[in-house]
Amino acid sequence: MRFTSLAAAALAAVLLLSCAGQTPPPAPAATNATAPAALAEPAPEAAPAEEVEPAPPPAMQERDITEPEPPGAKKKTKAKDAKSQSKGAKSQSKDAKGTKAKPATPDLGPEKAPAQCYEYTPKTRRGRCEPQCIPYARCRTGVMSCRLGPENNSLTWFACEQKHKNTTAEPGPGMVMILKANARRMMPTGHALVVESAKQEGPGVWLLVVSHANYDRGCSLETNVSVRFDKKAMRAAFLDGEWQAWATDLAVAGFIKN
Repeated sequence: MRFTSLAAAALAAVLLLSCAGQTPPPAPAATNATAPAALAEPAPEAAPAEEVEPAPPPAMQERDITEPEPPGAKKKTKAKDAKSQSKGAKSQSKDAKGTKAKPATPDLGPEKAPAQCYEYTPKTRRGRCEPQCIPYARCRTGVMSCRLGPENNSLTWFACEQKHKNTTAEPGPGMVMILKANARRMMPTGHALVVESAKQEGPGVWLLVVSHANYDRGCSLETNVSVRFDKKAMRAAFLDGEWQAWATDLAVAGFIKN
């Protein structure tokens, strides 16, 4: 009852004032208004940011590093390798002892056996037998210069070598002795022989051992023929062999050096 009477009294007062032209006083501030800054409660402090742990470095690949072996392992490996090498060396030595070394056969030169340069062919496309004296002499001595074609003969070969200063008047092993033309014995182009050995018997005189092919116009091979050569006279005398009976004074053009 008391609360109702007070409210009625207040309403009556308002009506009176409004009738008198007065503005009623402002209503009290709402209780939920913001308090002055000085009286405001301080804002709660922000929580410190959590520390972020740095990312771990990328894992190192196996190909980038090599893990060191223990010292003992290294020593064992080295000792094992040494034993393996020693065993291999012994095996090679054993194989070397079991296999007899064969002397190397030169492709060309006077050391080549006559049989290696002689293969009889009764007739070629040129209508003659082989080997003739020049192919045999070239094979035995290795002199392959001045190849003048199918028309080449002993004298043209010698003339070409002489022009290139590859001839001499003194014989030596491995050289080619060139005989001059001999119409009486039907040798119009001369003849080539291989000097197997040369031993000087006196001033300007040598004892030669020669071999030659086609000495009989049948491409036969004759070896170990003894010939005495006189440098001053440039003459040769066959002391044995197939030509001994008539070849006692043959003119010599000279010797082609190998």
